[in-house]
Amino acid sequence: MDLFLSKSRLKMPFSFEYLYHYESMTKTDCIKRRHYIPLMIINTEWGGFSKVLPQTIFDQEMDAESPNRGEHLYEKMVSGMYLGEIVRRVLLQMCETSDLFGQFVPGGNLSKPFALKTEHLNKMQEDTTDDLQTVGLVLYNILEVEANLQERRRVVEVCDTVVKRGGRLAGAGVNARIKQVRKWDL
Repeated sequence: MDLFLSKSRLKMPFSFEYLYHYESMTKTDCIKRRHYIPLMIINTEWGGFSKVLPQTIFDQEMDAESPNRGEHLYEKMVSGMYLGEIVRRVLLQMCETSDLFGQFVPGGNLSKPFALKTEHLNKMQEDTTDDLQTVGLVLYNILEVEANLQERRRVVEVCDTVVKRGGRLAGAGVNARIKQVRKWDL
């Protein structure tokens, strides 16, 4: 199989690019005759996967409030642009339906769309201190909530879950492309 994943990348709008050998392609004879170009960059747009993916209530609500409602759903589930917002929505619901952050009063940045960015998730996930000090600082400085150690741990679990889901969905897309290329090579 002539697929070079080391030279591949995911990018936004959500697509996957990879290098592929011309010799393995069936509809490139005219190009092969004119120029010897051993590799071609293949760009696949992944927006069409949107209609088959199961969505959480958080995905649905975020999409409903987005300027491109009903479009790029796959991207919204895996893109760094949206992961922080999904986590913020999960935390907000946890505050409204449980005792997360104690006597939570709606308002402030926790109620503000896109207040939590993926860079904030990264900082919280990288926190290795015993008291999760960085998690506490991000929650206080960005979302304007105070959190005890147990709450900080719950927040890290939410971050990990959302990020892992995004990674798994992106990985599933890459795996599907690899399987398709292998089928072409047979």
